[in-house]
This record gives sequence, C-alpha cells and structure tokens, in this order.
Amino acid sequence: MTLNTRTTQTQSGDHLKLLELCYRYAYLNGRRQAGLRLGPQERQQLWSLTHLFEGDPQYQRRHYRRFPLLLHAVVKTSRGWCSGRVLNMSGAGMYLALTHDVEAGTTVQVRVGQPGEVEYLFTCTVTRATSDVDGEPEGVGLSFCCVPLEMRRAA
Repeated sequence: MTLNTRTTQTQSGDHLKLLELCYRYAYLNGRRQAGLRLGPQERQQLWSLTHLFEGDPQYQRRHYRRFPLLLHAVVKTSRGWCSGRVLNMSGAGMYLALTHDVEAGTTVQVRVGQPGEVEYLFTCTVTRATSDVDGEPEGVGLSFCCVPLEMRRAA
C-alpha cells in the first residue's frame, strides 16, 4: 500500500474539517466518561456530534460511522516515530496505513493535522494490525484510549 496518495486542496480542507469534528467528539466524550462536568454548550455539541458519528446503530454493523480520510500522520511507537496516512476515522478510532509494523495491544501516539498550524494528538491502542501477502505492514486499526490533545504551533 502506498502512502503517497494525492488529494486535491478542497478534499484536504474537507478532511481537516472532519478531523476537527472527530477530535471534538472524542474530546467531549472522553471528558464526559472521565466524570468531568460539561457546560450547556458542550453538552449540546456532544449531543449533535453523537448523532453524526453514531448514526442509527440498529441499521449499521458498527457502533460508529466511519468516514474516509486521506491525511498525513506521524505515529510514535515503542521503536520511535514513523509516518503513516489516516485512511478512515470514526468517533472511537481510526485506521492507518503505516510504514512500520506494530503489534495489536500496544499503545501509540498519533499526530494528525497541518504541521505549523493546528495538530491533534491522539493516544490510541492498536486493536488490529494487518499485513499484505509479502508480510509488509499494511494497516492498523486504532481505538482512542484517552482524551485527545490539540496542539497549536506558531507559524
């Protein structure tokens, strides 16, 4: 699987907006699950985002709706940093194509966004790792395991 997939400027902007919505949902949901009090506006946002990401579970195979993305990611594993590409994202996790092999059950940090602008840092648990027929790493399924962080950098 190649990581050099090209996207148009419009697609990239749409993907960044979707990334921001996934981040906001994971952030608010993580705070709620941690027992932190949400304000009225935050509760309204969480309600709206829940309906966007969870959809109607009765008619879906998965609890969370998945959205296709093509965004560059940098992943910190136990062996150091590697590059990857977010292929899809949901309110509970993401699927990445990676340049390095990682094992299921390990914890990784994923940095996604626009370097030099706004980046999002997700701490995730690897739920599954797939390889192609030659044994090369193909992709990893990740689930969010704590409240994600937003990082802003001065340009």
